[in-house]
Formats: sequence, C-alpha cells, structure tokens
Amino acid sequence: MPQPARTSSKTANRTLYESLGIAFDLSPVELEMVFWVTASAGALMPGADQMLDYINQKGMRSAVISNLVWSGEALSRRLRRLLPRHSFEFIMTSSDYFLRKPHALLFEIALQKADLRADQVWYCGDNPRVDVEGAARAGLFPVWYDNGTDRKQPPGPAPQCAHLHIHEWGELIAQLERMQG
Repeated sequence: MPQPARTSSKTANRTLYESLGIAFDLSPVELEMVFWVTASAGALMPGADQMLDYINQKGMRSAVISNLVWSGEALSRRLRRLLPRHSFEFIMTSSDYFLRKPHALLFEIALQKADLRADQVWYCGDNPRVDVEGAARAGLFPVWYDNGTDRKQPPGPAPQCAHLHIHEWGELIAQLERMQG
C-alpha cells in the first residue's frame, strides 16, 4: 500500500486560514515562502555549490526529488536563492504528488520527466531508508550523503543495499573523476 504524502503546506494553510475566515492578498506559494523563510532561512550544504558547478561543467544532468511538505515551486524558489548557478531540470516534492519516497512511483515519474532509464541514473540522498534503499528498489544507483550536518539524531542503520557512501560532496566529485579517468 503506498504511503500517502503528508498534507502539503498549501493545503494545511488553506484549511487553517479558511476555517478562521482569514484571507490574504498573497498567493499560496507566497504564503509558503513567508512561513518557510520565517521558520528556517535555509543554508547551503557544505560543498553543494562546488558539486553542482562540477556536474554542470561536465554536462551531467541533475534534478531534485524531495519529501518536503513545501511545494516544488517553493523549493525551486529557495534553491534559486541558495544555489543560483544550479541547472536542475526539474524539482519535485512529494507534497505535489500523492506519494512519498521511498515509493518507486516518485522515482519512475522523475525518470519519465528526464527520459532516462533507471540504470542511467545516480540518486543522492541523506536518508538511508527512503533515499538510498528507495532509489535502489527503483533501479537507480544510490549514493548515501552522510555528513551529519544538521542531524538531530543518528541516521539509523546503514542501507541494506549496494550504494556509494560519502561524507562530503568532494568525495563524489573524486569518484566521478576516477570513473572518467
């Protein structure tokens, strides 16, 4: 049985504000952004900009699949602010879909958007179960990004599948260099 996505922030805001008779002049995504930026301004993961510069320079394609409660449009705005040189082909959040990772359908939708086969794609994520094992079950090659930044609790058991385990983005760059080399 598919695990349904959490209620999106747009849906939660609409339910709350309309139940209280509150109306705004802001669009739903603008409301999301005001709340999200106020709750957490966001920060760049160490080395993320160098990693994206590297894959852009090499002509590698990239996209995002996230289990955020925020919409893909809100995440796109945030990423444009934090990573202005990114060239993500698309940005998906589970709140825009009925399912959450690790459900294979989210990965399959991304593969369709990119017009790629699973065996042509590496998926990088920080959650051993939903990102790494989920990507592996969908046929993608998983990379476990385990740097401990912003971690409030241990990551849990290591993924139960073949994967590349990195602690910083420079390690992935080095691995890609070895493969091209």
